[in-house]
Amino acid sequence: MKKHGFIAVVTAVGLFFAGVVHSGELNLYNWGNYTSPDLIKKFETMYNVKVTITDYDSNTTALAKVKAGGHGFDIVVPSANYVKVFLEEDLALEVRPDQMENFKHVAPEWRNPSFDPGRHYSVPWLWGTIGIAVDTDVYKGDINTSSIVFDPPEELAGKINMAPEMGDVMGMALKYIGSEPCTTDKVALKKARDLLMAAKSKWVSMDYGLTEKMPRGDFSAALYWNGAVYRAGLAKSSIKFGYPREGYEIWMDNALVLKDAKKRRDR
Repeated sequence: MKKHGFIAVVTAVGLFFAGVVHSGELNLYNWGNYTSPDLIKKFETMYNVKVTITDYDSNTTALAKVKAGGHGFDIVVPSANYVKVFLEEDLALEVRPDQMENFKHVAPEWRNPSFDPGRHYSVPWLWGTIGIAVDTDVYKGDINTSSIVFDPPEELAGKINMAPEMGDVMGMALKYIGSEPCTTDKVALKKARDLLMAAKSKWVSMDYGLTEKMPRGDFSAALYWNGAVYRAGLAKSSIKFGYPREGYEIWMDNALVLKDAKKRRDR
């Protein structure tokens, strides 16, 4: 884990976990294989709290589960583009992290994001980039380009995995053709669609679990998130992360206290 990512996690725990409950049990709903066991153990010891973690594999899964109610979760960790959805659906509690003592540890550039102006609801959990994972034992060429997945070389055709998050894939495709994510330009959108349709036959999967699947050879390249690729590289040193020269996205996952949290303390 990068240092800045660790700081973001510690900040989230300090602001939210302690603010929700001081003793008993805390139920965290988070991305699978994404929560530091050492961090949770330290928090449990410090606050005499038992933390139960339930995993999910996508933003849409998390949103649907929370909206359905009766889930029993206290905190959820959606991506930036889904924080706004949670707020619009009135699913998050306004806990005013911006007024909490530890807010001074949040980096200035993350204190007033467009998806949560002023940080009245959320704090950063982790952030990073979307890029290209390549097993350099299979492909020896330049990996700092999105052509690896959108117009793949022969060595990688049929051996590519795509992250199953529509916004990330579409955003990277738009950057590849020289446009910008969230554009309303129909010409650009059609061009991106055609690019994706043509590339699809060269992909073997749209799946999670890169950390385990890529080192064992399920695929040799991927459009994916940097943290998972780093961990895959620890398992197999030939797996490297490329930063596409055509442009790439920055992602951020953020912790929210749910409005129907069972363990929250009255403010």
